[in-house]
Amino acid sequence: SSSPAPTKAPTRAPSGVPSSSPAPTIDCTCCDCIHTCTIQPDPHYRTWDNSFYDFQGGCDQYAIKNDIIEVQIATRPRTYYSTITQITVLMKQTAESFKIALNTQAVNTIVTGAAYSVTGSTHRIDFDNVPSFIKISKYSHGLILQVQGHGTIFSNS
Repeated sequence: SSSPAPTKAPTRAPSGVPSSSPAPTIDCTCCDCIHTCTIQPDPHYRTWDNSFYDFQGGCDQYAIKNDIIEVQIATRPRTYYSTITQITVLMKQTAESFKIALNTQAVNTIVTGAAYSVTGSTHRIDFDNVPSFIKISKYSHGLILQVQGHGTIFSNS
């Protein structure tokens, strides 16, 4: 027997997106799905398919890597935990980037196809014409990365 087809349930969509946009499901692979992944300090990972992982240690990793966008994170051990100490977003087709580290100010050159904003300690990159964003929050104990991606550019990473 074959697997059931992905379902398209109504969702509360971000502003500017029709409410008939499909809600993500674990089985959703269509290009109209909206997925979210989150990486929090002590690193706790919530992936595109809603799986949950922890990582205790230091290394450089890709949260997203494809032909259009790369999101790199650096985790480093602290006394009793590990944390995200740096996040870099690279738009590969334009070579524009956003970079933030725990002890430095953010540097942003992303202007093509996206809008950058900052509110307090939260930096946000909203992509034009799609309900997708990258949000990075800076706290004394580490950085938090949240990516909401529309389509396979994000969720197939």
